[in-house]
Amino acid sequence: MKALSAGKYGLLAIVALLAAGCSMRRFALENYGWFSTRLAVSYLDLDASQKETFKASLSKLSDKIRDRHLPDTIAVVQSMADATDPVPVLERLEARFRLVVADACDEFAPLVASLSPAQLEHLKGKLAERDEKYDSTAAGGVVALRKRQSDESREMATRWLGTLTSRQEELLDGASLERDDEGHWERDYLAYRADAQGAFLRLIIAGRGNPSLFGHQCRRFGENQDPFLTDAGRQMRVRMRDRRNTLTSALFASIQPDQRSHFRLQIKGLVNDLSFWSEQIANQ
Repeated sequence: MKALSAGKYGLLAIVALLAAGCSMRRFALENYGWFSTRLAVSYLDLDASQKETFKASLSKLSDKIRDRHLPDTIAVVQSMADATDPVPVLERLEARFRLVVADACDEFAPLVASLSPAQLEHLKGKLAERDEKYDSTAAGGVVALRKRQSDESREMATRWLGTLTSRQEELLDGASLERDDEGHWERDYLAYRADAQGAFLRLIIAGRGNPSLFGHQCRRFGENQDPFLTDAGRQMRVRMRDRRNTLTSALFASIQPDQRSHFRLQIKGLVNDLSFWSEQIANQ
């Protein structure tokens, strides 16, 4: 996960849960505020006053999500049901998410600008803990890490497509096996995470006591990380995007008729849950 403000952590948690099973997704959306607040308190060690500030900012952001973003997001998701190439649709979703991030930067800027040095150190520690998941030296070695990631990819693909064909399983296995045996991909990815996290933490430090400055820089970072990253970090972003697009396009090109029907049902469920979330926000 990229280095993010508290608000963006909450948003990414919901995005991850949107890809989960229907029952878990509905539960997450019903408890969106609680999940987001819990993450913010955990990562930023907020005091009681800051926690209330976070809740108020989250409420304002939620209204913006409902009014400005959910209608278009739902339309984009619906277009995925019959897409032959999902990459343009994913890019539209990413563009929409960047607009949500810009609003999050505005709403949470005063809170983030108020963080103390001790709270920033706490955030650094939490990010380091999360990075262990991607560190092959701390995750049983490269083979074990790739096996876990391959299993997660297979589980996700099965959830959305149903029973996978042998060709699709080969594609998912190949996405892991094509990496070099020395773990260079994992090393470079971990370095990218540290690069992005460090860049965002520097923005927070520079914006302490100046919400306007932090909000402006946060929006720039959310729109395009590249100016804030090292050359190696920018190259890794390109590699990750190319890998994702190649694999996703190949999977969709191999979809069978029964899998397309299964996928449409999953999309319909996601659209229903997003509509439900919109109603939840309106009734809060």
